[in-house]
Amino acid sequence: MIVSEFFTPEIIEFIKIIVIIIGLVHLLAGFILVFQTFRMNRIIKTSGFPVFNLIAIAYIAVLLATLILIITA
Repeated sequence: MIVSEFFTPEIIEFIKIIVIIIGLVHLLAGFILVFQTFRMNRIIKTSGFPVFNLIAIAYIAVLLATLILIITA
């Protein structure tokens, strides 16, 4: 059996929909994580440069890139 016979256009579209749903759930979880990180930074009050904010901003950049890829899929 050839793999190209198994992946019909309908199956490929179904896989795309499943991947988009999983990506959107991950995106929502990531934004919740980022906002919890901002709250944690306010509670802990890190001295000097806010390390948690830097990590959260970098993760927001990754999430936005993911959102752009999902939209263009």
